[in-house]
Amino acid sequence: MIDVHCDSCSKPFYIRLQEQSHVKGVIETFFVCPHCGKRTTVAVTNNKVRKKIEELKALRLKIGQEDDEKEIDRLRLKSEKLKTEIDEQMADLKQRYGKR
Repeated sequence: MIDVHCDSCSKPFYIRLQEQSHVKGVIETFFVCPHCGKRTTVAVTNNKVRKKIEELKALRLKIGQEDDEKEIDRLRLKSEKLKTEIDEQMADLKQRYGKR
């Protein structure tokens, strides 16, 4: 849990992440302010995005285990590209499925 202040009412609270399933394997992760009820969407993913997130985790582990600088640079570029793809797809999903 994370201690934060609500953007709407400014009262402090601990985040309790919740998930809501939508169509076609889309999962929205969000939290709700217990004081004013404002719902904040943290992330929206689908199967494709979750698979890419796992791939990114594996790439980052591989970077940490690599000794060859050229290979590290190659893997970093690949991970940056993958991270950008994930961010773009999640932004699109959040716009389509995220509650405000």
